Amino acid sequence: MHPSHVCVCVHFCMLTANCMLQTATRVLSQLKRIARAMWSNPPTHGARIAAEVVGDAGMFEEWKGEMRGMAGRIDKVSVADATVVTMQGCSTADQL
Repeated sequence: MHPSHVCVCVHFCMLTANCMLQTATRVLSQLKRIARAMWSNPPTHGARIAAEVVGDAGMFEEWKGEMRGMAGRIDKVSVADATVVTMQGCSTADQL
């Protein structure tokens, strides 16, 4: 390969890489803009997620199962807390 061809090839690759970097930078900027708009308005973002979960029967059943599990864990913690409080002889939260 002639040295001038190598120079042209390297120059072309550098231009292409630079162009790709500029394009990637612009795309990332736009994606950040979109994400900021979604995340800066949590009620709307949350409503979209909830609508998707509630609108899909399988996802909705999975969600209900997760809620039952969470409620069960909360109940266990409440019972354990009440047991500790009772064992310590406290009848009200003020005595803790």
